[in-house]
This record gives sequence, structure tokens and C-alpha cells, in this order.
Amino acid sequence: MKILFEDDNLLVINKPAGMIVHQGAGEKKSTIVDWLFDRYPSMQKLNWPDPDRPGIIHRLDKDTSGLLLIAKNPQILEDFQNKFQNHEIKKTYLALVLGPVSPESGEIITKISRSGKDFRNKTTSILNMDESAKTAISHYQILNNYSLKSNVLCLMSVSIDTGRTHQIRVQMKYKGWPIIGDEQYNTKISRKISKEMDLKRQFLHAHKLEFCYNGKEMSFKSELPSDLQILISKLKT
Repeated sequence: MKILFEDDNLLVINKPAGMIVHQGAGEKKSTIVDWLFDRYPSMQKLNWPDPDRPGIIHRLDKDTSGLLLIAKNPQILEDFQNKFQNHEIKKTYLALVLGPVSPESGEIITKISRSGKDFRNKTTSILNMDESAKTAISHYQILNNYSLKSNVLCLMSVSIDTGRTHQIRVQMKYKGWPIIGDEQYNTKISRKISKEMDLKRQFLHAHKLEFCYNGKEMSFKSELPSDLQILISKLKT
């Protein structure tokens, strides 16, 4: 596990794709929490508000790679969760989506709730669907366009004001720009492209974290991992 920053209270790590953050229903694989307890045994003895998610300030999906912020004690956990709620932490992702995307930059505001068809999925709309629906706000900017046969693929940066489960993945599917490699939120065309490109996970990477800590403005970047860089190198602009 690559550590980008560490002090007595806080960790910034680079999570690899394929690793889950904490145990969930039916999950038995090694997790970020397992790694934490192995590296910092004293964390197990602390009084965490959620014993299943010790130190976990925010989540990344199993097949999303990139920057993850972790608290080493309950007080820092509470402080940084409050920062997230108050929009004091900026998270920026890189995603490859099925285009074309128009306009090339913009804001997406929708409601997100659990799908009535499958409890594992989320669904989104611009409408108030039910009481569980929560507002999700994302901002995107196209960085590059690529041609693949008769299709257009777009590399974009996405920053989020809210941290809803599967937010970027759900909103991109809703806009008609599904993330390439996403096995859960996709279309027939994006599934076909993902198979042709032999992409085994969604092309979504937590690229940048920005926040204030101990009176200092801090910024961390994680470049695309090798599997995604290789894929991009094969595409034509």
C-alpha cells in the first residue's frame, strides 16, 4: 500500500483497484481496515463510533483506485467527516466515459436513491423520487476525446460536492455517458467497448484531494495507475 502522507493523526494512501475498504455483506476478502489493523494494532483498541469502519473518513468502491483519507483516531475521524459535510474537502476523479459529451464542462445536479429493482444499485433523477432520495452534485470537465471505431470516448475530470454512494457512476449513466468498464451502470454499447478493450474494472480513479489541515492548505495527487495508462495509450485522439 503506497502512503502519500502520514502523521500521528492522519493517513493519505493510494488504494489499488480490487480492494474493498471495509467488510460488507458477503465480503470475505482482505480490506483496507485489515491492512490498518495489521500496520497499526493500537487502532483496534480505540472507541470507534462504527466498529466496522474504524478510521474510514470516506469510501472508494472496490474497483475504484486512488486517494483515500484515513483517520488514526476517533477525534480526527469526526473532524474530517464534518469537513466533508461542510464541503471543506475537494475530491477530484478521472473517468473515461462513452461520449460524445456536450457541453464539455458543466454541473450535474440530481437526486439519488436506492433502486427498487435491485438493492445493490442506485438510481438517479432530477425529480424528487422518494423520501430516501438525496441531492448529488458533480462538476465535470472534458480533458481529451478519443475515437474508437465509430465511438467517441472522453477522459474527464469530475469533482463532487456531495459523496453519495456510486454518485459519479450513477450520474454518468443517467446522462448517457456511462463509465467504460463499469459492470453495474452501463449500456449495451459501453459493455461491448469494455469487453473489446479487455477492461476488468471501471475506469474511475480518485486523482486529487485538497483540504486544510493544521492551518495549512494540503493537496495530494495520484496519477492514473498503469492498467489505465496503458489503455489510454492505445486510444487515438
